[in-house]
Amino acid sequence: MGLFDSLNPLDMLLQGSKAQSNKNLANKAGLDLGDFGKIATIGLPIILSAINKNTQTPEGLESFNNALNKHEDIKDYQSVDQLTENVDPQDGDKILGHVFEDKQTIIGRIANTLGMSENAVKRTLIVVAPLILKYMADRKKTNGLDKEGLQKEANQTYERVNSSLKERGVAQTNGGNIIDMILGNQAADTNNPDQNDKANGLEGILDGILDLFK
Repeated sequence: MGLFDSLNPLDMLLQGSKAQSNKNLANKAGLDLGDFGKIATIGLPIILSAINKNTQTPEGLESFNNALNKHEDIKDYQSVDQLTENVDPQDGDKILGHVFEDKQTIIGRIANTLGMSENAVKRTLIVVAPLILKYMADRKKTNGLDKEGLQKEANQTYERVNSSLKERGVAQTNGGNIIDMILGNQAADTNNPDQNDKANGLEGILDGILDLFK
């Protein structure tokens, strides 16, 4: 039985202030729950999207598989709460460097989108990133995944998270998908007259996230 059998990282985040694990990660990031929730709810699918993209090449898949082998200490934790108490931010910083071609650009885009500091965004992402790798390492070990299976799991995990967020109205505004815009898959037109609609849509999304973390 895997550590995350009954709770994946998205489910955990969407439990908001009810989850001790979220409080642990917010404390690690040095942020209050509201700010942590805003960043993490957007940051998690962005990291998963980049991982999914990277695993579509043999080199990227090999690198990801090797990274998961280094996170097999998942078996040393008795609960997700215990794991989040011991997340290593330095490990998270290294993970972001491997996942993103230019992590600082991604951090800056998230910060601009949310109206928050780049430092706050980075502190959140570097505690969320190890959680994602430990989740994937747990899935690999529990299900005995080979590289092909791991590639499918990365894709399915991203699709599940993306679908669930869309169902909740998170990451989708009148102007398009925030995740795609941050990753550069969809350009944001600052001269577009619908820009206010995008801003209003984003404000509604963030209000919904904050309701979870009150």
